[in-house]
Amino acid sequence: MFNTIKSRIILAGIVAVAIPVIFILTLVDKEKNNVSRTVARETVRQLSDHMQSVVRSAYALCESQHELLTKVLQSNMNVMLDTVKSQWRAFAFHRKYRMDCY
Repeated sequence: MFNTIKSRIILAGIVAVAIPVIFILTLVDKEKNNVSRTVARETVRQLSDHMQSVVRSAYALCESQHELLTKVLQSNMNVMLDTVKSQWRAFAFHRKYRMDCY
């Protein structure tokens, strides 16, 4: 089949072209896999960093809300205590003078 010089030259040309093409395709595939792994690793790292930032922000928000609610509750308790004290004084005052009137 490859007895003639023409066919041998054509075969040599095909082999000469095929070897670099196969080599380049192998290198491209290898680099594509490396890039895919690098992209996946960096994506996971960035997502982890972002999630940690979100968690820290949520925790800070919870702390500030807790502090605010504690202060509001303390303020409301102080108002309630002052109201009860003033009502008790008024009740005691009226009771004392009502008893004296009879």
